[in-house]
Amino acid sequence: MSNKKLIEFLTFREIGQLEISNLTQNNPSSFNSCVKIRKYKVIIEEIIEPREVLCYRLEELWINEHNHHNYQALKNEAEQLRYKFKGEFGSVKREE
Repeated sequence: MSNKKLIEFLTFREIGQLEISNLTQNNPSSFNSCVKIRKYKVIIEEIIEPREVLCYRLEELWINEHNHHNYQALKNEAEQLRYKFKGEFGSVKREE
């Protein structure tokens, strides 16, 4: 019987080349008293969710966003989903 520890979590972060390269180590090593001889398997799987869930999240981001740099990116995402925003960009007031 093994004492395997399973690390599993959900994230909204897209895993790109930088994240992959940060996790990749091709050879065993020892550095600063840290010995790395065990291998780990990392599996990245997109969770497919209904369009309605994605549109709800997008609308929440749209009305709560106050950074104009994100305006076009949110519009582009809505266009991909064929979604028309209901609220105004940044219409939810920030708590001071």
